[in-house]
Amino acid sequence: MKAEDGTPLQPGDPAFHIAYTAAHAARRKPTSGTLFSLIAAFKASSEFTGIRSEKTKQDYRRYLKMIEDEFGAMPIAALEDKRARGKFKEWRDTMADRPRTADYA
Repeated sequence: MKAEDGTPLQPGDPAFHIAYTAAHAARRKPTSGTLFSLIAAFKASSEFTGIRSEKTKQDYRRYLKMIEDEFGAMPIAALEDKRARGKFKEWRDTMADRPRTADYA
């Protein structure tokens, strides 16, 4: 971690904590225009937060994480491309030994 002037920050320095927190928040912020940003918006929506069952939310999070890991960086515009459907199906087919997981994902 470095200060604004480029000097290294040391743990224990209050500026280190501030810089670390800011860097961590920026890393977690989804890049706009990507599939990850859509997933993040869904997780923040009342449609998701209003789910009463914590087990259902946990299951959704697990499948959404799988999608994020595989396609999170995909630009939203790429979803319009007919080849995207094929990519999703190819990914689903990698779970052929777990049909229920493949269906949910």
